[in-house]
Amino acid sequence: EQKNLHLDFTVSRPGPHVIIMTYHTPQPIRSTTATVKISDSDQGETKDGKVTLSDCGYSYLCRQVALNEVGEVLIFDLESNYVTAKMEILDESDIAVDNIALVPADLWHLDYIVPQPLCIKKDGACIESEYPPAPEATKVEFQESGYNEYSRVSDVVESDIALVSLQENDNVVDLKGSVPSPGLYSFVLHYYQPEHSAFKAKVVVHTDDFQEGVLNLAYCPRTSGCRTVARSKETDSTAFHVVQDFHLNIRQPNNKTVWLAYVLVVPAREFQEDILEPMKQDMAGKFITECGQNSFLLPSDVTGFCRESAFSLTSEYNNGALPCKCDTDGSLSYECESFGCQCQCKPNVIGRTCSQCRTGFFGFPNCKPCDC
Repeated sequence: EQKNLHLDFTVSRPGPHVIIMTYHTPQPIRSTTATVKISDSDQGETKDGKVTLSDCGYSYLCRQVALNEVGEVLIFDLESNYVTAKMEILDESDIAVDNIALVPADLWHLDYIVPQPLCIKKDGACIESEYPPAPEATKVEFQESGYNEYSRVSDVVESDIALVSLQENDNVVDLKGSVPSPGLYSFVLHYYQPEHSAFKAKVVVHTDDFQEGVLNLAYCPRTSGCRTVARSKETDSTAFHVVQDFHLNIRQPNNKTVWLAYVLVVPAREFQEDILEPMKQDMAGKFITECGQNSFLLPSDVTGFCRESAFSLTSEYNNGALPCKCDTDGSLSYECESFGCQCQCKPNVIGRTCSQCRTGFFGFPNCKPCDC
């Protein structure tokens, strides 16, 4: 075991960079801190930062970015392509470091450290997410606009869905369609974007005139895809004037890739932001059937669906985890069980927080038999 890491980097280009650490915790830990020192090989300049590491016992790895002394993202301006990094864990926490990356500051985005859902699983398999219905919407697929060659995203749930890709060598796509009557309409794009942090694509609506807009394409690893709405470049409005026939031109930046599924053309008066987010899966029936036999009292060693659901429900209700609040006199430590929150009580002391003597005993916290 070691508490220090010494790494030499070669970056693709000099300039401002940020440091990202990817890690895992084999055993549960309290939040800890790793210090980081970055040295430019040419200039000898050193910058100090810190990485706050939280418990990460999930099925995926966690990431954190190095911060400076005031809690801002640490930016190191490299004068050359070579840099040395030294990291040290400040306590005895067991941290498994997968990698440390230097990212150009102009490419830094919170998407690099904020986990995103891949899918919702039922009985061990991903299920397709459903979106709220869009009243009076016209669905236009790219197949209808003459695209016969399709790219596929390997993890797409709907295996028969046809997608058109926008990428470096083919970064423009056109979509033609019509609306039942002239008026204001919103254009909702269903897409897949599992390779990049968020970026923007240009869109032009051709009808009786040219209306320029922007599509915000967030990082989207979801197996059922994501949605975004076109916004006017000038007003940020989601409403575009359409006479009847329209021609939608979508262009993405170089070195980016996105897969397009279809566009919903929604009357602007009917457009609501909630159609951009998938509906929550209703698992209430399964929870009642499988977990409610004993008035929903779950044993501490429960596993699987009931345990996961209890964590999900309580964290949602309490807006996160709650402090243990173990009684300082009646408990053996300040830590409690992660499931059920039971503190470790002294002999003959009871209660979740260890705050009273058990029946037949008195003199908390040194509880003695009543001997009545």
